[in-house]
Amino acid sequence: MSNAGPKAMLTTTEAATRLGVSRQTVLRWVRGHTLPAVRVGRQWRVEGRALATWIDARRNACQVPQTNGQPS
Repeated sequence: MSNAGPKAMLTTTEAATRLGVSRQTVLRWVRGHTLPAVRVGRQWRVEGRALATWIDARRNACQVPQTNGQPS
């Protein structure tokens, strides 16, 4: 099985680096069930694809609809 894509499981530090936030922020999101993650022993891991999906969902939620200059 090839692992040519992004790293399958990220540490909270790696996820924080990709998101540009602190590790504590990632842990708060994980513990608050905002960011999907799995516990491996005493550590949390974030799946790379789940992180990409989570980012896309946040990006789409923040987009302002285009009005084409017409008042509503």
